[in-house]
Amino acid sequence: MKRWSEEEDRLIEAYGHLGAGGVRNAIEAETGTRRTVEAVQKRASRIGATLLRYETCSRCGKRIPHMNTRWGICAECRYRDQVERHRKAEAVRRDVLNDSADAEEERWRRAAAAERQRRRRRERGRK
Repeated sequence: MKRWSEEEDRLIEAYGHLGAGGVRNAIEAETGTRRTVEAVQKRASRIGATLLRYETCSRCGKRIPHMNTRWGICAECRYRDQVERHRKAEAVRRDVLNDSADAEEERWRRAAAAERQRRRRRERGRK
């Protein structure tokens, strides 16, 4: 059984967010020393380091226990993105409806469709 070095303690603190298994892998990769997961947990407890797993949102920097891997951002940033996209789409819709040429064309289409429907109803009534 090998004594714990200061470098290993530093690695426990630096990679603690990866959990005990992640710290064990980091220690083995950087120092070549093999430690068990249980040994890493005990050492972290003794030096007061946390091994809670978390991920960091790439957008806001918030630390969260689980991140959606599809988007790579936290739920709050995803919600903000959705709201922003909705606002932009709504602004585009308003611009299209407020455009006088498009609005006039839309009114003409609706009037023509209503007239066609009236004619069809009249023809159905005659049969």
